[in-house]
Amino acid sequence: MIPRAMVRGGMAVLAAWMAGACGARAAVITNVFTDLTSWQSAATATATVTFDGIASGTTAASEASPYSADGIVFSETPSANFTIWDTGPGSYFTFNTGGILFSMSGSSVTNPVVTVTLPANTTAVAFNLVTINNPQTPVDVAFNGGAPVVINQPAPPAEAFYGVTATAPITTVTFTFPSGTNLTNGTQIGLDNFAVGTAGTVSSTPEAATLLMIGIGLATMKLMRRRTHATAAAA
Repeated sequence: MIPRAMVRGGMAVLAAWMAGACGARAAVITNVFTDLTSWQSAATATATVTFDGIASGTTAASEASPYSADGIVFSETPSANFTIWDTGPGSYFTFNTGGILFSMSGSSVTNPVVTVTLPANTTAVAFNLVTINNPQTPVDVAFNGGAPVVINQPAPPAEAFYGVTATAPITTVTFTFPSGTNLTNGTQIGLDNFAVGTAGTVSSTPEAATLLMIGIGLATMKLMRRRTHATAAAA
């Protein structure tokens, strides 16, 4: 006989495990970093998209949406081509970091939305963020469709840095301007040095004891189902 306390424990662990599996969409952001060195100390980068070497000098490159690089997919709504500048024609473009991916221009009726779809099992993300044509415009950033965080922009040529680690996979990162932002100057979102990886403290493999408890929970559920069927048949 399996001790009753162990059965209860197995059922509880099973319920928690199922809730965690079903709730993996909502990645729990555990740490936020404002500099690359700190993020690198907590995460292992598996891919970094720099956008360098795509544009030529002061001539922009036009890339259709969705744009893919190193397993990372960048898409835009409304659908439009991305623009990649390396050394732009004005001071707003000259961030001195090489290539930058820019969204379409915002307007009084259009708020561009850039969605980045990440490789499987990504639990760490970092990027540089800029805005042009209306510099220092804040940007809303949301992970897995959750509540957005507002990232303020420094004065050019500085770029904002934002990095996170999470306890569950991050599948998407969405960028847009906060509601009510004045976009009449054609404000654009710019992404640079977009890195993905794994958080150093996240483990997706359950411990042996946890697996045992889950197995006990499943066996108990099966036994309870048999008893229910037997009772119904006897009635």
